Amino acid sequence: MAKSTGGAPSPADIVTVYESGGVCLVDMRKHHTKKGNTIAFQNSTSDLIHIFFPEGELFAELSGQRQVIEIQKGQTSKAFKVKGDQPGKRDNHYPCAVFCAATGEFAIANSNPEIIIDF
Repeated sequence: MAKSTGGAPSPADIVTVYESGGVCLVDMRKHHTKKGNTIAFQNSTSDLIHIFFPEGELFAELSGQRQVIEIQKGQTSKAFKVKGDQPGKRDNHYPCAVFCAATGEFAIANSNPEIIIDF
């Protein structure tokens, strides 16, 4: 399980998870990126979050591991490098779920959160 570094990430897209009105929200909706780009995650909630990527190995640094990122409150994860297309994967969409300890529920967005790799 990847843990946050607590330090500022290298230049990257930053996806923020926050609380509003007792609900945990993620600002990414459908986040477009490209192979080789980096993505970091900011936890602006009042407690720990876990981000799950159940389909494939999206990030190079998590290769061969479960695709779960754990981030303490008020911290930003390291920047993860997007791997790109994978053999056997039917499309370039990588859904994710963000569990927020502060609310005991999964975060919501305008649509189901996912990262899409543009080719």
